[in-house]
This record gives sequence, C-alpha cells and structure tokens, in this order.
Amino acid sequence: MRFLSMLLAGKGAKLTSFFSMDFLMAFLPASILLFALAPKKAKRYVLLLFSFGFFTAISGKLVLYFCLTVFAMHYFGLWLDRLIKQRKQALSTAEKAEKKAIKNLYQKRQRRVLVFAAVLLLGGLLVIKYTGFFLGNINTLLEACGSAFRFSIPRFFMPIGISFFTLSAMSYLIDVSREVIPADENLLRLALFLSFFPQIVEGPICRYGQTAEQLWNVGPLRYQNFTRGLQRILYGMLKKVVVADRLNPAVAAVFSNPSDFDGGVTLFAAILYTIQLYFDFSGAMDAVLG
Repeated sequence: MRFLSMLLAGKGAKLTSFFSMDFLMAFLPASILLFALAPKKAKRYVLLLFSFGFFTAISGKLVLYFCLTVFAMHYFGLWLDRLIKQRKQALSTAEKAEKKAIKNLYQKRQRRVLVFAAVLLLGGLLVIKYTGFFLGNINTLLEACGSAFRFSIPRFFMPIGISFFTLSAMSYLIDVSREVIPADENLLRLALFLSFFPQIVEGPICRYGQTAEQLWNVGPLRYQNFTRGLQRILYGMLKKVVVADRLNPAVAAVFSNPSDFDGGVTLFAAILYTIQLYFDFSGAMDAVLG
C-alpha cells in the first residue's frame, strides 16, 4: 500500500533544467522569437548567443572550460588538415617506391596528433567526472583490506553536457583525420555545432558533417516546423514528466530499502524502473528533436 500510494502521488519528482518552467516559458520562447525576427544571416548568431547563454546560465564560469574545448577542437582539426595536405603534396612529387614510406610517416604523425587531442579532451572528461568514483572504490578496497590509509577525494565542478560536447569534439577530429570531412577554419561554426543548446544536455552526439552546415545556414522559421516541433516537445514532456518522473519516487523507495518490501513488489519495481528509463530518455530525445 505504501508503494502504491507513492506511485499515485508522484511526490519527489523533479524536473531537469531542460524541462523546467524557466526554460519552457521564458528561455525557449525568447530564443524562438528573436530567431524568427532576425535577418537570415543573423539567425546563426542568435542560435550561438542563446546556446552560450544557456550554457553560462547553468554552468557559470565553467563556460571557460567549454571555450577551451572549442579552441582545442579548432586547433587540432587544422593541425590534422595541414598534415593531410602535406602528405598529399609529398605524394604528388614522390617516386613510386617512396610513396608507401611517406604514407606511413604521415599516418603516424596524424595518430600522434589524434592521441594528443584525446589525452587532453577525454583525459579532462575522465578526471572531472570519474576521479571521485575511482578513488571512492579504491578507498572501499583499502578499508576491506584493513588499511587505515585513505585517498582524499577532490571535488570538481562539472560543466553541463561535458560528456556530449567532449565526445562530439572527438568525433569531429576523427572524421577530419579519416578525411571524411575537411577541417573547418570557421571557429564560430565549430562553436555553434558544439554548443547548440537543445542537445547539449541530453544529446544525442551528432556528426559534424550532418548538422554543422544546417545550423550555420539555417532557414527561416516556418509555421509547419513550429507546430510540429511544439507537438514533439509536448509529447516528450508527457513521457518524461507524466510517466518517468511519476514512477521515480516509488521505484527509488523500493531500491533504497529493498528489505522493507517482498519479492513481488521488488520485481514490479524493477519492471517500472525499466519503463522509467525508457520514457525518461525517449521523452528527452523527443523534446530535443522538437
């Protein structure tokens, strides 16, 4: 009965920042309005302004970390592109017997640049996000072994969407290295691709070649796009707020104190948890697509 009453009450459910009233009733309408009123060439800068504004409003000074990621992505992309051009130029004047050695030489250089970029970008992600997790588990192991030594666990402030924008930056660099896309010399276009606010919180991780040009040369706001987008956002809210967030307190109550419930309730909670995860993620993706 306790479990059922919590399920029906939906107490304890919290909205994420993406589904907050401040975002839905103020930030999003303002961005749509200014986007609709802006001239065609200014629309890209409206998107960029609101994307950085959204990031700064949630993460504050940590926007500097994001800016460093954008600069690193830009620099390493141009570095890889320069190596590719040098390789092609060297191959064009080389003898046939020398071409294999030249290819191997420049492939090694490209891999070194890519590894260097991965160490900086992915290394920063791992340090900020997982240091506490690893040190906490090591401390637990030391305690089990009877050791009095403990690692002090540093506290890092984490910028919003760090996993998404870091992996998106690495995806771009890998595509440049594989010559799927040329390196982009336009720093602002890279910044817009990486910071686009609807996807920075929940994802998905997009390929540069599929989205960057569409965002930069975005067309006018059309009535059909607006209404369909709004319907998709409302559909996502229905999934997340009405279903996933309502299931959360009941599921949390069971898994935080499993000994208070019998096996049938625990099994039912496990099924509800699966449903909650699906509707939470699916609802967020509907809202992003909208």
